[in-house]
Amino acid sequence: MVSYNINDKVRFKLTPYGKSVLESHLKSEHDQYGVDAHELYKPDCCGDIRLHLHDFIYVFGKHMMMGSPLIIEKNELVFVGE
Repeated sequence: MVSYNINDKVRFKLTPYGKSVLESHLKSEHDQYGVDAHELYKPDCCGDIRLHLHDFIYVFGKHMMMGSPLIIEKNELVFVGE
C-alpha cells in the first residue's frame, strides 16, 4: 500500500484546458475575496507548477472525471515531498 500526505507538494504541467480552469479559478477567487493569487500558480522555468496536494484537489478536483478533458499533461502528478 502507498500512502500520501495531502500536505506534500506535487509537480505537474497544465494542458491548455487546465490553464483555462486555473484562470477561471483565479478570477473567481479574485472576485470573491479580492485576492490576486497568480504568483502562487506561476510555472517554473520548465513549465511545472508546484502545489500542495490539497490545493491541487481544491482547484482541479471537480474538473477531473471519466471522459473529461485532461487537466494535466499525461495525467501525471509527481510527488516532490514537503
